[in-house]
Amino acid sequence: MAYSTLTRATLRARLQDRFTGDPFWSATEANDALNEALRQFNLFTGYWRGSATALTTAGSPFVTVPGSLTYRTRVTRSGFALARKSIVEFYRMRRNWRTQPTPTGSPVPSTMKEWAPIGLGTIAVWPTDAAGGTTLTFEAVRLTPVLIADGDFLDLGDEEL
Repeated sequence: MAYSTLTRATLRARLQDRFTGDPFWSATEANDALNEALRQFNLFTGYWRGSATALTTAGSPFVTVPGSLTYRTRVTRSGFALARKSIVEFYRMRRNWRTQPTPTGSPVPSTMKEWAPIGLGTIAVWPTDAAGGTTLTFEAVRLTPVLIADGDFLDLGDEEL
């Protein structure tokens, strides 16, 4: 099937076409069901992807993730990917990881090497950026688009429907 831009009204009409007889739901309920289905689709497939940047803060191991992203798949610094760890691994492998800044030298590297997710809105980096202002690029799954009006469109191929 061809790629097309679909409006909320078109999606609702397709939903009603799949039901034989008179639908037992209102247009509002159909709209809510469509938006929920899009959220589920994005959850299972990660279809809507994007990237965003954030700056590190001097002496802080925590970086706030831009709000348009939900699930981070990769974090890079100057084109180099940081290794993904868990916060538990940070604590088990380096007891004082929060207080280890970048320019201290051996055994702490001079650049950030690892990151760990802490919820949806924050990550931790190791070692901490002593100077601050380093740009981190997040590649992630974006928030699912929400169709509010009948004219709102969705970039989605027919094969995904």
